[in-house]
Amino acid sequence: MQQNKIAVVGEYSTILVYKTFGWEIVPVTQKDNVVEIISKMITSKQYRAIFVTKKIYDLYIETKGVLSQELIQNDVSLIPLVDIDEIKNLPQKIRISKYKELARIATSIKLD
Repeated sequence: MQQNKIAVVGEYSTILVYKTFGWEIVPVTQKDNVVEIISKMITSKQYRAIFVTKKIYDLYIETKGVLSQELIQNDVSLIPLVDIDEIKNLPQKIRISKYKELARIATSIKLD
């Protein structure tokens, strides 16, 4: 099976917009077993990138580690997204710093 899909995992209201890009959306809540869901997606050999909301990314990393063997072995990128509901009421300076933090995590490049 070819590894060419892109998916977004998170709360429905946050990820719905990504469906317009033709990406697969996988709505979950914190109560779902999100680490298991993401692990199954990674090992399915269908996805080249999986975007996840920051809370879910943190939960996955806390459980599996930054250098997760399943990510490495399956050549899948797990990329954190900003949670719109979390930052929409924050001052602009803080929102910008959150975006920079996520960009650093996703690319390993520090933005100044």
